[in-house]
Amino acid sequence: MPQPFNRYQSIVNNWQAFQDALLQPLPTCVWTNTLRITPEQLANFLAADGLDFEPLAWYPGAFKLPFDFKPGYHWTFLAGLCQV
Repeated sequence: MPQPFNRYQSIVNNWQAFQDALLQPLPTCVWTNTLRITPEQLANFLAADGLDFEPLAWYPGAFKLPFDFKPGYHWTFLAGLCQV
């Protein structure tokens, strides 16, 4: 565990769970470039390509993608329809 986080040990109830959470990779997410398309259109494009995704409840127009998916190589990103 990186040293800077050790200062929180006295205020964290479950230190091991805190460390485990910090070491988890961030999910792969994209959000719609609403200047070019709608979130519904982006969802349709992702579904048409067979991608398993789920909308993010806290960010309208954003989608969580499979962990191993590389959105920077997908045509929707290359066409400027979404951002990572």
